[in-house]
Amino acid sequence: MQPLPREPQHAVLLSIGIIASPAATNRRTWLREHLTSTPLQQSDVPVAAQYAFVIGNQRQLQARAAARLQRERAHFDDFVEVEARDYRPYAVAEKSLGWLLYAATNLKSSYVAKVDDDSVVHVANLYRDLSVLGQFAGRYVYYGVLRWRIWNTSRPNGACGARGDETVGSWGAAELQRKLILPRGGACEGNAGPFLFSDGAFSVFSAALLAELAALPATQRFHALRTSQGKTAWLHEDAGLGFLVYETAVTRELPIAYVTLAAWAQCRYWLEIPRAPLGFPDTDTMFVHRVKTLSDARAAVPCLHQNELLHPEFTAQPCGGDKSTGWSWQRVPQHASCYSKRRTQAYPCNWGCINRLKGRRKQPLPGETA
Repeated sequence: MQPLPREPQHAVLLSIGIIASPAATNRRTWLREHLTSTPLQQSDVPVAAQYAFVIGNQRQLQARAAARLQRERAHFDDFVEVEARDYRPYAVAEKSLGWLLYAATNLKSSYVAKVDDDSVVHVANLYRDLSVLGQFAGRYVYYGVLRWRIWNTSRPNGACGARGDETVGSWGAAELQRKLILPRGGACEGNAGPFLFSDGAFSVFSAALLAELAALPATQRFHALRTSQGKTAWLHEDAGLGFLVYETAVTRELPIAYVTLAAWAQCRYWLEIPRAPLGFPDTDTMFVHRVKTLSDARAAVPCLHQNELLHPEFTAQPCGGDKSTGWSWQRVPQHASCYSKRRTQAYPCNWGCINRLKGRRKQPLPGETA
């Protein structure tokens, strides 16, 4: 994999935008090592996949930090600067949307990924997934660990209800709707949804979907908030982007394919070193999140390279199926289709086990400082 060229000239399958913190120089060092060591050359195109670190404007960055970033940019030339305020608490949301709009306008890429800079993606497995999906999922694809959310369209930061682990495959949208929408005077009565959004650590959009999303009036309203003052902004970039996908599906009447990965089983939200089988990547793992230190990276990256899934399979599911499917979507966009990626092995941890790990992970891992 190579950095995004300054003037993209060749069609590629995948472009990855890593939403970067300007100060996280060390993370970018090992991310570059991981990404550039992934061989994805094809005979018919010079580069099959490419990446870039996404930053916003640096107007309020301290002089020393700004100089360090400038030297790094000059040396590696693998940054994309988008219209976003990198000095605000909501910089991640603005940069995420800015990257997708940049990609829709400037890149010749079949798929565009948005990734946090503390996530490590199994690029080879992702490349195979997208190659397979291209054979049956159609032009409009939204892919990731999909969760349920509700959105209040009357305010910019409109995520409604508490964020939890309401993923496809747990208990579906029915319970969320029953609790938050259906009761008269409920917290989210009259709001949009429930709809699916991809966990912000790792999301993939097809180019055709991005082109439609970029032209949506709601998208332009979101993007215009980057010039606002005070508290008028949106913080929930993952739920917000999922809402825009949902709006695109409904208003454009598009046959969007929602493709979900299984939370925890097909991703790792941290490396659980003391209990390696639970935290370390296996053949099903598509990404590892919260890789914040060099020691974490040295543990995660070799595992990804050693565990490849050569023949991924996807199963079509009824979007409005019963509770047993984990979908049970009450307000399915008219032409939407839903798919789950099949697992090759059972994940050795149930929800109670995961909750215990959540509490333990707040403590430093061996060799780390608090």
